[in-house]
Amino acid sequence: MKSFLLVFCFSIISSSAVTIPFADGSDGALNATGGDIDLDTSLAAQGSWTNSSPVVGQGIYDPSVHAVVYKFSSVTVNSSRKVQARANHTSAPMVWLVTGDVTIDGTVNVNGHRPDLRPYLSPGSRNANVRHGLGWGGGILLDEISSHRTKQGDFNGSPAGTPSTAPTYGNHLIMPLTGGSSAPKTSNGRQGGAGGGALLIACGGTLRINGAIQAVGGATYANGTTTGSGGAIRIIANRVEGNGDIDVQGGVNYSGDGWIRIESPSITGNIDSKFIPVSRGNADGDIHIFPPSDYPSVEIVSVKKLDGTTLASTPVDPTANLTIPDISMSETNMVDVIIRTRNADPASSTVKLRVMHVNQSVTFVDATHVPGGGTVQSEWACRFQFQQGMYTIMAKLDAL
Repeated sequence: MKSFLLVFCFSIISSSAVTIPFADGSDGALNATGGDIDLDTSLAAQGSWTNSSPVVGQGIYDPSVHAVVYKFSSVTVNSSRKVQARANHTSAPMVWLVTGDVTIDGTVNVNGHRPDLRPYLSPGSRNANVRHGLGWGGGILLDEISSHRTKQGDFNGSPAGTPSTAPTYGNHLIMPLTGGSSAPKTSNGRQGGAGGGALLIACGGTLRINGAIQAVGGATYANGTTTGSGGAIRIIANRVEGNGDIDVQGGVNYSGDGWIRIESPSITGNIDSKFIPVSRGNADGDIHIFPPSDYPSVEIVSVKKLDGTTLASTPVDPTANLTIPDISMSETNMVDVIIRTRNADPASSTVKLRVMHVNQSVTFVDATHVPGGGTVQSEWACRFQFQQGMYTIMAKLDAL
């Protein structure tokens, strides 16, 4: 792992209080006091995140915001104890809405784990036993670097010294909440390390951290050469205090680090962020757990023939499952992938598509704005010729 260290010391005091929207304590108290806790987000009932959790302690999964939301009355993680979590079928990020205090003296862990030690993913993490890494910053075979917030150098530190080509993504607001990208397979065929997961903790009381919150990129194996990028940790609280760690580092060999954001009117203590910059906010005004309706967004809506005939439409809740595809089609001629943006001026925006054949290549393709529409909503077309086989595609919007 990286050896350099940054401790950021802070003292920001304000008298305003923070109200966490739709926090009702319906999942009860989360207490890792007598043993470790492994949250299984696949048990969450599907529904609106604004509702109470129907089963205490199991949370609620809302596809419309792509997150599993728990509504705890309080959270306590004692020293030497650990809370970790398993991803659901979509690897949706995890959100804790807490009415009372959060005390972390042990470890809260959504790391990208090694495949040989923990064969399931953390919420918001990405990985698969395929040629290249998953996620926008997924590593490319023979590159062996994945990226999230930023690349930590031009080379991956391997004997070959192969330059990194994985692009960066995300933003300092951590909206939307997005985890790290995975690494490619190694040259000898080992599965690459998973990206760090994604966790938002919103606390109506005091969040005390003298332990650690982690979303670190995972390795292929012990000292493995292909590692996932760091994930994302966002904290909202009435008060934040303590001398613990928040760690979203990428794995070994210079995989990209993730994002950290703390929003609170009162921040005191010494938090070790492992040299990673921390975005800060005062949590004044409305608290947005998820992007507001006027926030820029992008989605893939369909695949069409060049004559406009729709070949396939994106499902409401795509899983990006490499065993059971979200869409299937037999067309091998040139097609248009239709992408929709909202709240983004087409004149000052760019849209790209990442197309990955699971056993062949990764291609980044520029999308072209379709005449009509405007800032509120626009369509873009990305022309590509798919061959037989399984693909993953994902779109990225850069908006001013």
